[in-house]
Amino acid sequence: MVTFILSIVALILGYVFYGRYVEKTFGPDDRTTPAVYMADGVDYIPLSGWRIFMIQFLNIAGTGDDHLMGLGVVDEREGDVLLVQA
Repeated sequence: MVTFILSIVALILGYVFYGRYVEKTFGPDDRTTPAVYMADGVDYIPLSGWRIFMIQFLNIAGTGDDHLMGLGVVDEREGDVLLVQA
């Protein structure tokens, strides 16, 4: 249990200090993303923040974009929510 707690503390400290280091070294920028300036409705589609989060979360969980399409979260053609019929 001690090792687990030390690991959690190390992760939190690493997140805080390494995050500060990366922010100071590289810094955030205000450039527009390719999804905005190259928007074509097929390959480049601007999405809202929660949709991007869900795509990243489900890819990490191993379900991928197909699961999102099945849930009706993302319509890659329109960028809108799909109506899914059971």
